[in-house]
Amino acid sequence: MSATVRTRRPNTTNSNTNRNTTSEDAAVAPLIAPQAAVSRPRTPAVQISHARIEERAYQIFLTRNGGPGDATSDWLQAERELLAGCAR
Repeated sequence: MSATVRTRRPNTTNSNTNRNTTSEDAAVAPLIAPQAAVSRPRTPAVQISHARIEERAYQIFLTRNGGPGDATSDWLQAERELLAGCAR
């Protein structure tokens, strides 16, 4: 003897689609900016080699005589300087 299992299909209709919206609903609804209005960061047209950035970051390290500092900050400063030099 085999048992038959019946399952209910999920209700795919949204109960909120049938009700009328009011001005209160509009005031509560989140404001979403259109996708076209979102600005994206520009990528530099000039590519600077890893070796050039590394060399400049090392020069920055040497100018502070190996004193307190951060390698990441040196790297980012080197990138900014090199990009600024290429933009001129």
